[in-house]
Amino acid sequence: MVVNGIPADVIVNGDQMGVSLMLTGNQTRAPKGALQVDKFGKEEKHQFMVMVGTTCTGNMLPIQCIWSGKTSVSLPTVTARKDVEKEGHIFTPGGANHWSTLNPLPQWLDNIVIPHLKEVVHERGLKSPVGLVVIDCWQVHRSKEFLEVMKCDY
Repeated sequence: MVVNGIPADVIVNGDQMGVSLMLTGNQTRAPKGALQVDKFGKEEKHQFMVMVGTTCTGNMLPIQCIWSGKTSVSLPTVTARKDVEKEGHIFTPGGANHWSTLNPLPQWLDNIVIPHLKEVVHERGLKSPVGLVVIDCWQVHRSKEFLEVMKCDY
């Protein structure tokens, strides 16, 4: 299948969604002799963002997980993520929060989408690199800084 001259397997639709993690343990913590003991972590919630990509042929690309924090210390441990990273999934610190900021999208393109496009171009023997990426436009994706990065690098 070809859409406007672009093979369907190099048309990638990317979307982001939040994933909520809620602690479900039954531990309690309180000073010895306290009259009221609250459940530990009962009110705590954590979220991270996943960036997913699918092609028009139904293939799902590896996932990018964006966690709040400025360094890799904010990510799940290396041990926890090593098996899924072998499958091509990536974990990215997102800065002050887990929502999309300027840096995660180019990392998704460089580490997931572009390798997929290059692989398809090579497998199909296409004469020139080609691809189309469709994303939802969040405020960050309309900023001058983001548009300049896209124009210069992609």
